[in-house]
Amino acid sequence: MDNLTQLRLLADMHDRLDRVSQQQGPQGPVGPQGAQGPAGPQGAQGVAGTAGPMGLRGAEGADGAPGERGEDGVGIESVSQAADGDLVFTLTDGTEQAVELPTGLSGASQGASVVVQQRGNPVEQELTGYEFTAGFVDRTSGGAPTTIGDNVQYTRAMADLGQWHRFGFSPTQQQANDVQYWGETDPAFDQSKGLFGGLHMPNGVTDLFDFSENGTYNAAKTTGAGPYYTAAAGSYDFRQCKPGDFANIRFSFNAVPQLANTTLEVGLIWSTRDANNNITFTFPLLTQPIPFNTGSVGKAFLNRIEISAFFASAEDVNARALPAIRADNEILIQPLSTFCAIVR
Repeated sequence: MDNLTQLRLLADMHDRLDRVSQQQGPQGPVGPQGAQGPAGPQGAQGVAGTAGPMGLRGAEGADGAPGERGEDGVGIESVSQAADGDLVFTLTDGTEQAVELPTGLSGASQGASVVVQQRGNPVEQELTGYEFTAGFVDRTSGGAPTTIGDNVQYTRAMADLGQWHRFGFSPTQQQANDVQYWGETDPAFDQSKGLFGGLHMPNGVTDLFDFSENGTYNAAKTTGAGPYYTAAAGSYDFRQCKPGDFANIRFSFNAVPQLANTTLEVGLIWSTRDANNNITFTFPLLTQPIPFNTGSVGKAFLNRIEISAFFASAEDVNARALPAIRADNEILIQPLSTFCAIVR
């Protein structure tokens, strides 16, 4: 066999061996499980899901145990009158409340001082008091209920300036107008105090009007910074009141519009004062404006305006005040009366 033949035989054998090696044999049996590998790193946190619907309300629980009994309240057990005329209230807790009546006043009179003795601590309660006057300097026609007062002209010039017209008091008009008509017989009645003669003042207060005051407050103001106002004598008098008191003032007057669509403002020109009677602040205490329409010209309208003031400090107690009006057109005002009540 020559060399060429041998080479061909070797190549053919090599091809057969190569084909046999490339053929896949049958699958062998599964080998045993290998050991567990180490844990992998923690994955990123997932997005929170939406909240589920609210569950049904549970059944109401049982009532709790009763609390401790509170202290009994205190009421009035009996009323008697002491030898000195004072009323004595015996309370259900065994304490007494004595009502000390001012000289010459009955038990029904207002302005009495009530002293309560409870658990050894006296508490003084001072009642509301009031007074009334028609003693305006501009009311010269008298104080009879049938009179309508006297016209005060609020002018065009005053309206253009925005000036307030203040209604001052007069001792002469007070004596002429504050004449009681019901046959008062109480010896403590003093006509110079007002229509009720000072019988219903708050405890410790003898005057609620000063009919003759004529100081710095009473001068007119027409220049400089506002508010502007006319000169007027007198003032409400709160000097015997105290911080914490509440003043409720009613101002009654007729208004006669001279032009259609007039708006009227009503208030108190209020000036607080320090302990030396120096004015510290001046400002109007106002109420709601009063509009008069096209059908109101020349007609008289009765107004009873209430204005309140709380005494927050000694400067409020020492304040000066008078009722006043301001309008955007000409108008006639007929001052009638004013009522002043102090509430505690």
